[in-house]
Amino acid sequence: MMLDEWECTITLPKTQPIPKTKPIRDRFFFLKNVRPFVFWPPALILIIAVVASLINFDGFLSLTTTINRFILLNFDWLFTIASAFSVLLILIIVISPLGAVRIGGDNAKPILSRWHWFAITLCTTIAIGILFWGAAEPMFHITAPPAFSGAPPNSPEAARFALSYLYLHWTITPYALYSIPALAFALAYYNHNQAYSLGGPISLLTKAFGHKKFANFLDAIALFALVAGVAAALGAGALSVVGGAQSIFNIGDSILLRFLITFIIVLCFIISSLSGLQRGIKWLSSLNARIFIILALFVFIAGPTGAILKLSGQSLWHYIVTFIPANLALGERAGDPWIHDWTVFFFANWLAWAPVTALFLGRISVGYTVREFVLFNLALPATFSIFWMSIFGGTAIHLDMANNHALANALSAQGPEGVIYTLLEFLP
Repeated sequence: MMLDEWECTITLPKTQPIPKTKPIRDRFFFLKNVRPFVFWPPALILIIAVVASLINFDGFLSLTTTINRFILLNFDWLFTIASAFSVLLILIIVISPLGAVRIGGDNAKPILSRWHWFAITLCTTIAIGILFWGAAEPMFHITAPPAFSGAPPNSPEAARFALSYLYLHWTITPYALYSIPALAFALAYYNHNQAYSLGGPISLLTKAFGHKKFANFLDAIALFALVAGVAAALGAGALSVVGGAQSIFNIGDSILLRFLITFIIVLCFIISSLSGLQRGIKWLSSLNARIFIILALFVFIAGPTGAILKLSGQSLWHYIVTFIPANLALGERAGDPWIHDWTVFFFANWLAWAPVTALFLGRISVGYTVREFVLFNLALPATFSIFWMSIFGGTAIHLDMANNHALANALSAQGPEGVIYTLLEFLP
């Protein structure tokens, strides 16, 4: 029989599809929502920076100092113009029809009371800074005032100059720099349904040159600024607490002490963050704001009250009449190394923090009008900062001049973190 006469049915096994390799983001759940272009470039830069600092700290410090100096010297005009423009723009917004717009729409309800809104804004912006530098910064300026001030060291003129520039560095201008991007984000996110990202306001401005890529680039810069800024703030906060531990418990500084205090600070941060806005963050900010107010009132009453009022009145007037030239570094201030070391450095620091701060300040502002936003994100915290700097800066200057430069000596011997505790030792 021929083969073709057979009727055969041959059943071949089904071919199984070759399994595809899962993307890395699916295999590692914590990377599933990561935006690669936003996350990896700043993460790699930060890792390289940490490794470099561990391998050769002196070389790393020299390199970063050189980069910092280059930026401050070559872009000082940009920082000063941006700072002055932010103050001007806020004033225009307040008096414009935009001031009546409600963030989130006409029917939006606030998620925070006014007190908690103020407390959170105060304690999540420059809170550790005013405690750390309120007493320390004037010691730098009164002992070595710049040539353009025309003030001899440790003179009444130097005291007025020191407190005036303390207002410049810590009150209206930094809060204006925070408020502009925060307001832009809040309106983009709540009123125009943009992404919870710094790229949201950018996408409203332009779509002509690949706004998505530009928005991702902006978010990557903000992420880098966030991590680097948190590291700097954590370092300043840890140094302040280390100084307090040394003063109270009469113990020496050590790597172990710094590690333990840093660990405690990070642990508190994690617990407050995990507890959420309506619990840990709101409660801790409210408690911290009350402590700030009580501490300021105590120093004002127990300290040299008359001297505080007199010096702060003179310095505040000097701050007002020199506001524009001081912000823009005009006249004899232009080109002075002191301006780069202090004013431009502070403005650059606030600008570095502004994009990240914007996301949080904008997030908690829903339900309030734009004018209320400016009131609680600029006017009230800046006013509180003026009172704080008047009390602590004025007390530090008076006690230093009346006690053979005890606070300036503490600055030289212990660093900025030792000044506030030396000040408190003079009080009941």
